Amino acid sequence: MIITHNAYQYIYRYQDLPYFVQWVDDTVYAYFSGESYQTLVDVYWDPESGDQSLLMYVRVNDYNDSVMKRIKEIRKLPEYRKAFEWNFLLTTDFIRLDQKLYEDIK
Repeated sequence: MIITHNAYQYIYRYQDLPYFVQWVDDTVYAYFSGESYQTLVDVYWDPESGDQSLLMYVRVNDYNDSVMKRIKEIRKLPEYRKAFEWNFLLTTDFIRLDQKLYEDIK
């Protein structure tokens, strides 16, 4: 799991949120075992309202219908209901694991 600096600041504002984020990551591991994947936790700021959301992105090499299906299955678990207390969303950004996002910084 990769957690951005902004996400760390968001997570530690709430007492039980660190445990919840770890639970979601562990659950993703169970649902995506047997294939390469990565989770990235970041904060989204809505430019219109200024509201913040904590997002956990699941990234894989090969996107197919089963990726969103598994994410939706996790979001239906009773334990996931806590996500609404912290404005948390498990999703994907459809960025492949092998996709280079930025040029190497020298």
